[in-house]
Amino acid sequence: MGKFVERRLPIEAQYAPVYAMMGADLNMDGHLDLILTAITNIIEIYLGRYDANHGIALLGNGKGDFKYIPQLNQD
Repeated sequence: MGKFVERRLPIEAQYAPVYAMMGADLNMDGHLDLILTAITNIIEIYLGRYDANHGIALLGNGKGDFKYIPQLNQD
């Protein structure tokens, strides 16, 4: 059985609350990558809306480190 090892994620993972996370090999390199989803329309009177991020993808290097994949602006 595996064990959990705490790792720092790129700063982009801190832009908004993360409500779901999934591991998958997104770029087919044999290493686990992460998809983090964050969008919500919850309104907190003193904090405002948590809609700073629509979700992010992080590429893993197989050593426990992850790199942020920049999002393209589709506007």
